[in-house]
Amino acid sequence: MNSFLWQFVCIMLLLICVMWNRAAWGDPKWPLLGVATVIALWSLLAVYTLVGSAWIAYQGRERELAIFSFVLAIIPLAGVVLFVLKARQVPPIHDISTDTINPPEFVLAKKVRHSSHNSLEYTFNNAEVQRQAYPAVQPLLVPIISSELIVAAEAVVNKLGWHMHGMDKEKGIIEAYTTTPVLGFVDDVVIRVESVSSNESRIDIRSKSRVGVSDLGANAKRFQLFFDELWKQPTLSAEKSPK
Repeated sequence: MNSFLWQFVCIMLLLICVMWNRAAWGDPKWPLLGVATVIALWSLLAVYTLVGSAWIAYQGRERELAIFSFVLAIIPLAGVVLFVLKARQVPPIHDISTDTINPPEFVLAKKVRHSSHNSLEYTFNNAEVQRQAYPAVQPLLVPIISSELIVAAEAVVNKLGWHMHGMDKEKGIIEAYTTTPVLGFVDDVVIRVESVSSNESRIDIRSKSRVGVSDLGANAKRFQLFFDELWKQPTLSAEKSPK
């Protein structure tokens, strides 16, 4: 069986693992393990193909085919290299909160998480790591009452396409989840709104990945996206920049 067929097999297995993960069938650790295994095997095959293609091209036999095989083999290796480079740019944490002293708690998310998912308990030892890596992740103070802010926050959740676990307007709590575009990994989000004064409210967000050690910076980027959209809401759009 030539390398082209093996690479096709790897691609099909990877697609099956991705669809398996997105469908959320059974224990989520198995499709994640499957993705990692397929990528590892594909990478080894790619190294073998690169060496073989280079040798064939050097001998001058089937040079065009060897070049095509060489280019095709670069794909998985380039993906692995880009992943490693991205992972090295961010800390190995997957639980980000604007309030690292009294982080918002997940309640409804507990009902839908699997035993193999990351714990919902906040790791306070990561607070300093987060502050150094993401100094812009801070609570937001806005000059409107909390009842208006929670409604605005709900509108942003819906606009961003996040899926609601539930909402308690009286307590100022929204729980939702969102998925990554390709692999479909799930991150749980909790939003907390509190009154600071008669005309000012505070909003905190916490986002936690269900699987994996590092979120590759996705949770922190999600906060910025949320706050950018929040300031576009009618009740806030007239205000100046965040305090």
